[in-house]
Amino acid sequence: MSEFIPVKHFQTTRHSWFISRYLFEPIKSWLLDQNSLTRKVMGYCDQSQRQFRVQRLYCGMQKPTVEERQKLKLPARQWAYIREVMLCCDQHTLIYARTVIPIVTLKGRQNRLKFLKNRPLGAYLFAQPNISREPLEIARIKLPQLSETPLWARRSCFFLMQKPLLVYEIFLPQLWKK
Repeated sequence: MSEFIPVKHFQTTRHSWFISRYLFEPIKSWLLDQNSLTRKVMGYCDQSQRQFRVQRLYCGMQKPTVEERQKLKLPARQWAYIREVMLCCDQHTLIYARTVIPIVTLKGRQNRLKFLKNRPLGAYLFAQPNISREPLEIARIKLPQLSETPLWARRSCFFLMQKPLLVYEIFLPQLWKK
């Protein structure tokens, strides 16, 4: 599942006036939330009396896609640590997440990002005192391997001590079902 994100279709939310004006709840509240998505999913699981869990799909070194390298301003041959997970409530898969962490970001204390295992990335990121984030970018994408219908997705670049990492979050149809 590593090279399927059509990044060219992402739009920065501040330029996507239709999202805030015409997008229906609850989709808008999930896509535009600037806080920890992990915390939001945990709350959603608690409300439905289900257990939150992270299911790891892949963790390891890979070459990022061309679009990912461009977004992170990486050289063409640069590898990165890629982490792909599903955020779930019991057996219900709600969100697919892909994180691209350049090698430079893994230096020093941030090396622990490689050892999250089944722990949520969001819990780590939002606990850091020196974190910043670029504006969210939103897209509607087709991913037949995840759903027959187009899916809402968002991405943003985080900076830990001025070192970047790119996070994609793709919202699966199960999230909108009650």
